[in-house]
Amino acid sequence: MTAVQERPPAHREQDSPTVLGRAAGLRLPRRRRTHGSGKVATRPLRVSHLIAIWAMLACSVATAWFVFFALVLSSLQFQHSQHNLYATFREQLSQEVAPLGGEIAPDSPVALLSIPALHIKDSVIVEGTASADLAKGAGHRRDTPLPGQPGTSLIFGRETLFSGIFGHLASARPGELISVTTGQGIFSYKVEQVRHAGDHFPTLLADGESRITFVTSEGADLANGWTPQRTVYLDAKLQGKSAEAPPGLLSSVPDAEQAMNGDVSALFPLVLWIPLLVLAALAAVWAQERWGRWQTWLVGVPVVLAALWGVTETGIQLLPNLM
Repeated sequence: MTAVQERPPAHREQDSPTVLGRAAGLRLPRRRRTHGSGKVATRPLRVSHLIAIWAMLACSVATAWFVFFALVLSSLQFQHSQHNLYATFREQLSQEVAPLGGEIAPDSPVALLSIPALHIKDSVIVEGTASADLAKGAGHRRDTPLPGQPGTSLIFGRETLFSGIFGHLASARPGELISVTTGQGIFSYKVEQVRHAGDHFPTLLADGESRITFVTSEGADLANGWTPQRTVYLDAKLQGKSAEAPPGLLSSVPDAEQAMNGDVSALFPLVLWIPLLVLAALAAVWAQERWGRWQTWLVGVPVVLAALWGVTETGIQLLPNLM
């Protein structure tokens, strides 16, 4: 007696993931079903299942990309920025036009920092301490005097992202030397102490004395979910005579330039980058179906990566600036 094979129920065209599958260039997984004859029949997954698979895949890829950007690509971007800033500042020093104080444009190079004990040599300090500024180098807080001038200069730097220039700041020891070069000369500082919130402040400065307080975060590691646990400070006092500070120092800075704050103004460009990324991905899927796989990969991948880079770089600005 011959078994009659039951025909699979017809499904509506809008429930079929064929279009999505072809556009994505994937072989669609199918459900297996055994009939009395021993033969196996299959049918495509529903659109809802395919969407769920794509959503999980997209989340996994986005997470992996963010980690790769934060730990690898951000360091490359930092080194590129430092190379350009160093060339600019060297030229300014040679022409004696390096900024000396007052209102200085954010991201401008203002000094070179060397801390031999921490393997930091001729690292460019930029003006400003917002997240975007600290992606290019250690940042000078704009409402404090420049290094070498009377008073206390605040220099912020990242612990982990963008090369983490101050990642080992807490390992400095009293008595170690620090060198800072500005448009007013080369200044030598000696480390006084490393402290945390709640520790005693250093002694007050006398008239004409100068101090640098370096600021970064501490405790951002895998065990803590890469979230900074506290702020760490390194105080260093000038050895020798300070230089005169020009007028025009800012009286305060925005919240985005204060320690452990993100820059909420990055939300606006982020809202523009995200739709651009989605459109680039959809255009790549559409082009693959109508143009060809290799042509689409050749043209579409750089566009998608550029949009993804913009989303990631802008999104990081929402995180604490000392990370």
